[in-house]
Amino acid sequence: MTDKVRTPKEIYAEFARTWNAMDVDANSALIHPDNKYHHLYKEVLNKEQTHKLHQESMAALASTKYEILDMIEEGDKVAARSMLTNTFKDGTVMKLMIHEYDVCKDGMFLEGYACFQLLED
Repeated sequence: MTDKVRTPKEIYAEFARTWNAMDVDANSALIHPDNKYHHLYKEVLNKEQTHKLHQESMAALASTKYEILDMIEEGDKVAARSMLTNTFKDGTVMKLMIHEYDVCKDGMFLEGYACFQLLED
């Protein structure tokens, strides 16, 4: 009997769940060893760098809420629009709209592209 590989939608939903649980190790387990992550910064991050970015983010947070608003899956790809509300340890709240496009392989994120929009209350 073989294990079922997660679909791209399932991977993204699990990412949101592990982010909300502030479980950076479970979150990192969703990232393919050959991962390339394109985001706000100039450099493309590999798996190790992405894990470190997530660790640093979680260390600064008191709580977080990652809410998937829309998600479309086609083949090995998923596109999502999400709302992220981070509450930092100093009480600062930051709300972001995230537009994400990911290519998946072996039930993990292989390559990702993200744009973030800072929202004000």
